[in-house]
Amino acid sequence: MSDPLAIYIHVPFCRAKCRYCDFFSITDLSMIEPFVNAVTREIEQKRETDRRVHTVYVGGGTPSLLEVRRIEKLLGAVRQCFDVADDAEVTVEVNPGTVDKSWFSDLAATGVNRVNIGVQSFDDQKLEFLGRVHSAGTARKSVEAAFDAGIGNIGMDLIYCVPNEDVQAWFTDLETACGFGPSHLSCYTLTFEKGTPLFRMMEAGRADPMDKESVAGRFKATSRFLTENGWFHYEISNFAKGEENRSRHNTTYWRNLPYTGFGPGAHSYDGIGRSWNRNDVSRYIRDLGAGKKPDGGSETLSNRQQLLETAMLGLRTREGMDIKEAESLVGTDFYTFFNPFAETLENRGMAVSGEGRFFLTLEGMCRLDDIVSSFADRILSATFSS
Repeated sequence: MSDPLAIYIHVPFCRAKCRYCDFFSITDLSMIEPFVNAVTREIEQKRETDRRVHTVYVGGGTPSLLEVRRIEKLLGAVRQCFDVADDAEVTVEVNPGTVDKSWFSDLAATGVNRVNIGVQSFDDQKLEFLGRVHSAGTARKSVEAAFDAGIGNIGMDLIYCVPNEDVQAWFTDLETACGFGPSHLSCYTLTFEKGTPLFRMMEAGRADPMDKESVAGRFKATSRFLTENGWFHYEISNFAKGEENRSRHNTTYWRNLPYTGFGPGAHSYDGIGRSWNRNDVSRYIRDLGAGKKPDGGSETLSNRQQLLETAMLGLRTREGMDIKEAESLVGTDFYTFFNPFAETLENRGMAVSGEGRFFLTLEGMCRLDDIVSSFADRILSATFSS
């Protein structure tokens, strides 16, 4: 029996671009209706009525800019063209200030059972720096409206390590978020991605990233605070109120399981290869209107590429890398291949192995980028049979 499938629908619309936003999100909301029609056609093109779907995620961008009837149309197409499990996790991303209580109530009636709210902060100064269009008060009202509408499974996104952010201000954000009683928190350290307004601010000397040691210290303090308060730290940036509240959808990616993406720029993976749609929204709509596929490209993954992804994704999680899977890809013993680096990590208290897995400790996780880079260097320099 094939692995259950995860479905992702990318909604590339924003009311206004923030400073760290998606490169190809657009603000022309008049394109929403033709976009929804195009995605519906793409779902019909990729129909697999015998394929069981365990999670559907509508993300962006800002999916909450869509009227609920349009979200319902997209979800209806998925249910018609795929075998969606009765207990499937169905998530919609929401940006504060784009919706009200009635929107949440209508959304719940469509079968959506999880929302992820992009709060980012409950501090107005921080929100202004990030270029968000909502205020702290609006963020609170959006979270309250979601709970009032009866959506019990609510996650929030928060950002920390903003330049000049006081550590107490960050913990005030955390305490405020926890006070609402969400089931999931995603806590992201701010990154300065090339090509974003934030990166240009850094280049112009108008924003200084927090230094690595300070970021590491705040990461560890965040994990300890949440863990001590009953949260399960299951991925570098993600915390669940109990294991049952992990994001099933994102866990699909971290475990290298199959997923199918719809919408501009969306990727799909079948366990062997990856394909992706073109990014250009107008071209995407035109292609589907003409009955064409919006193909942007595809690749079959080599053993080397699969091992790279096993390391990059697995080391992000509490479970770490599957040692047998890595050995099957490389054709030799895990430690023979990755030593002395793997043993050095264990000796320094940055990694642990057990029950067939190699995973990072909290100390190792706060140095994830450097550790993954070292694993990648070893993989890229090795000789593979395929």
